[in-house]
Amino acid sequence: MSLFYRITMEKLFPLALLLATVLLSAIDSVNGLPGSARPTLDPIRTSLLDEIHHNFTVKHGYHLSQSNTDFARRLFSKINSQGTSKNHFFSPLSISEALAIVSLGTRSNTKEQLCKALGYTNTSIPQPLVHEAFKLLLELLTNERDSLVSMGCSMYVQDGFRLEKKFVHDAKSYYQADTFNVDFRATENAKQQINAYVRNKTHGKIEEIFKTINPDSVLVIVNYIFFKGSWLKPFDPRNTRTDDFYVDASTTVKVQMMSRIGSYYAKQERDLFSFVVLLPYKGNASMVLLLPDEGKMNALEENFSVSKFLSVVQSLTTGYIELQIPKFSLKVSYKLKDTLMKLGITDLFDSQADLSGISTSQPLKVTQVKRFQVCYKEYSVTFDADCGEVNCGNSGRTFECLRC
Repeated sequence: MSLFYRITMEKLFPLALLLATVLLSAIDSVNGLPGSARPTLDPIRTSLLDEIHHNFTVKHGYHLSQSNTDFARRLFSKINSQGTSKNHFFSPLSISEALAIVSLGTRSNTKEQLCKALGYTNTSIPQPLVHEAFKLLLELLTNERDSLVSMGCSMYVQDGFRLEKKFVHDAKSYYQADTFNVDFRATENAKQQINAYVRNKTHGKIEEIFKTINPDSVLVIVNYIFFKGSWLKPFDPRNTRTDDFYVDASTTVKVQMMSRIGSYYAKQERDLFSFVVLLPYKGNASMVLLLPDEGKMNALEENFSVSKFLSVVQSLTTGYIELQIPKFSLKVSYKLKDTLMKLGITDLFDSQADLSGISTSQPLKVTQVKRFQVCYKEYSVTFDADCGEVNCGNSGRTFECLRC
């Protein structure tokens, strides 16, 4: 039976989970979600033991993707509870990855709090295998021949400051994090060095990850991600027109609205008080949009869960839709220290922090985590994120970590 819907995306569910959905579709598609076949690595396996280890790690990679998605939901819930009507957009995978790198060097209660907040203690993944699973997840997302995702990490260490060798080794082994010496006191040179590295790695798409550098830094961990997808079913620019977009019940603005009629996976979902539609990209990624029923934005936010979301996406059916969604660009900044503390990560940000696995040269603590940006086009969507900023130090020196 063929269905026809006319769907005008005049108000959309805040897009905090969007990039998590796009990136994790590469793994979730293996469990019945609409989409491409599972992306696979192609290592040369020389024994049955290698095969068993590979399958074991793939299973944990999938569980890790669920933990990351649940972390995204909880993080969004805390940000959204601040009561503002602003748009939300961030890369939860980048934040998870950057914090996972920090966790390599945490010890005692600091480590327990961090792993619990990230969801690693609530899965079937043994703690020693979390980073192995993360390694596989990142490979699945970036090692495809036609991968839509470019991401990576680098660490910059103040000349003369000593990091623990195991921390440097593990950051490279699991997260491909390169380590460089730099003089943060020469702030302009340090800024140019870091920005040039990220600009090169993202093929010029992220021009400036740092505008300023703290001269008291002893370590900066930079995490970057770039996603560019071309619609499998592109919007014709000739069909783009000005229309109303409802910011809230009392605010309407004029925007450029893209329009297309075609076959999509879609469904009216009562449990989430919304209409759900899946927009595929060329390759192995998709965007999932949720259009709240009139007056039901808060109900959608309150009832949204990872399990419900995955169940809904698995149950989507094809139908003909007149789809209208707004063109927009967003530039959103977040200071996530207070939000992460509400998720239970507290020791990391005070004098109780145990980061002795990163360095024993002096006490360190984290003091901040920050920001992001996105741009939409008719034929493609481009996301670039510089993931969080973390300052650490009890003795007047700072350890900057993450940039999201």
